[in-house]
Amino acid sequence: MAWGIECGDGWYDLLREACYLIQSDKQIQFTQVKEKYGGLRLYFLGGGDFEDGVVAMAERASYMICERCGSRGRPNDGGWISTLCDSCRRD
Repeated sequence: MAWGIECGDGWYDLLREACYLIQSDKQIQFTQVKEKYGGLRLYFLGGGDFEDGVVAMAERASYMICERCGSRGRPNDGGWISTLCDSCRRD
């Protein structure tokens, strides 16, 4: 990946679990991992329906996990959209 992983540490466990599930089936190549509109985006080459499903599940779950700390979070309503817990949103 040219730019590395461009999201907060709070989604580390989510990424780790998605990679574990995918790697147990077959190898794929991630081309980009980033935050966009408050959610995780995973772009990859290779894989099939199973890998598509794992990625979709991880992306959907990211809207409920604080990108900074990993606690339960939610996206804000306006401005720069980010998914944060109440504590991180105040900081």
